[in-house]
Parts: sequence; structure tokens; C-alpha cells
Amino acid sequence: MRSLPGSLSWIFSRMAVGLLLIPGVASSQSKSGKDGNSSVLTKVVDIPMPGPAVRFDYQSLDAESGRLYISHMNADQLVVFDTATRKVVANLDGFKRVHGVWAVPELDRVYASVTGDHAVAGICRDKEGGAREGLRWR
Repeated sequence: MRSLPGSLSWIFSRMAVGLLLIPGVASSQSKSGKDGNSSVLTKVVDIPMPGPAVRFDYQSLDAESGRLYISHMNADQLVVFDTATRKVVANLDGFKRVHGVWAVPELDRVYASVTGDHAVAGICRDKEGGAREGLRWR
């Protein structure tokens, strides 16, 4: 009988281990917790977000200011959320099909990929930790 090349052998051995583990993981997640709730996650709070309920995409946390930047792709907006007060502090328009977002506190900037314009936007963080649009690159 022919043996598999080294890399294929490694892949198949890992797949076999994964298949053996899946039933155990699935059964452990279906068991109820102390309060009878079968959910693995616990809802902390429900916060209404601005605009239509369409594709809130990537997020990036600026831990220094406590601001969470959220791309609201199908609404063409960048949402600025204060994690301390649990409130939306800004809802910036004009980011056509905004997709990825990355907070860089060391530069006082937030970068967002504006897919609809084939551009990257650089948003300057203001003194209060909010945001205002400043730069755009194509």
C-alpha cells in the first residue's frame, strides 16, 4: 500500500483528531448552566444603534479613550461608541461601503477602508476622544 506524502499525512491526522473532538464540544455546549440557560453567551445590555439595521461590519477599540469604532457598511457610516457610558457619541456619514476599521491611538487616528470609493480614510481623533474626518487616500 502506498503511503501519503508527509504534508498530506499531517493534514489527515489533524482532521481525524478534529472529527473525534467535535461530538464532545457539541455535547458540552448543549448542556444547561446553573440557571438552566443553555446559552454559552450572556446578554449584558441591548443598545440601539443609529441608522438602519443593516450590516454593522468590523470594529476596532481604542482602549486609551474607551471608544469603539464600528463600520456600518450598508449605511455608509462610521459609528463612534463610548464603552464607558454605553452610548453612541458620533455617527459619521460619507464613508461609501465602509468595511474595515482600525484605531491607532499612538497616532490619534482611526483608519477605515472606504470600499465604495476605493480609498482609505484617516479620521483624526479630537480632544474629547471622538472623531472627525481628516484625510483620505486613493
